[in-house]
Amino acid sequence: MGSRSRLCLWVEDLWHIQVPSDQQMITHCASRLYQLRAGSLPAATTIDLRPPHLYRAAVMAVENGAYVVTIAGSSSPPRDSDQFNQMLRNLLPKHVAATIASGQPTSSVIMSASARVRRNFDSATGMPPNVVAVGDSLCSLDPLEGRGFEEAVLETSRLVRTWLGYRSSTF
Repeated sequence: MGSRSRLCLWVEDLWHIQVPSDQQMITHCASRLYQLRAGSLPAATTIDLRPPHLYRAAVMAVENGAYVVTIAGSSSPPRDSDQFNQMLRNLLPKHVAATIASGQPTSSVIMSASARVRRNFDSATGMPPNVVAVGDSLCSLDPLEGRGFEEAVLETSRLVRTWLGYRSSTF
């Protein structure tokens, strides 16, 4: 169901079915873990300054005072620690940047990229009965928007209402 869904691998490896898909590169990310004082920042914050800035930042609590700090954009963000920290100072509000600067980096800068992928299960031939794709296994979204799980819940809720004949929005 999530961005690392095994459904597509099962379909290809177990049943030897190719699912047509469309892919568009959308985000290049640089992320780093920081240890911050617990509760010093909200659990999740996304700062989107586009335009005029080409990048945006996300700060997400993980556990035990650890936060993942990510810079994302259409081109590759800085990989060097000093350049990464400088870009954070340019992107984040002063109090958020100061809180992160007062923390301890606990990892190097990790680079990744993500793509928007739309898998066309309806075009695949030979799909086994009762296999339903939801969430990111069907259509992955921008990871900084954090909408994949929300979409999976909405899709599943709609599916259950349809199967069970519910028409109310109480489920």
